[in-house]
Amino acid sequence: MKVSAAQCAVVASIIVAEYNHAGRCSKVTQYLVRYRRSTGDLFQFEDLGPDRAAAMDRRLEEERAYKDDSDVEVVLLTASSREALIRTHARYFKSVPELAAALAAALPAIPRISKDKVDIHQQKRD
Repeated sequence: MKVSAAQCAVVASIIVAEYNHAGRCSKVTQYLVRYRRSTGDLFQFEDLGPDRAAAMDRRLEEERAYKDDSDVEVVLLTASSREALIRTHARYFKSVPELAAALAAALPAIPRISKDKVDIHQQKRD
């Protein structure tokens, strides 16, 4: 079953709302990001505050405004701070060379999986 981005956003907003309602995460902010896919340029970053419903409305306004431009990505993200958002969604904030350097630095820390283990996992699926 394929799930659309809009469906994922609705489910995520429900989860965040329930989490917030339970009092476990009272200091989150909604951020609106507008990003040009072809160039990797972030051309809007807006702090919308903690009101998820108002933020969703704002995101829908932006999506309508850019509905005919498939090169523009409009995203609503939730985080405790801008710094946290930069850590978790670096592609919106860092250049391709910066992302490549971060990946190169992280690669040595990723454990290698032997071919035997891959073959075992492959056999279990067959």
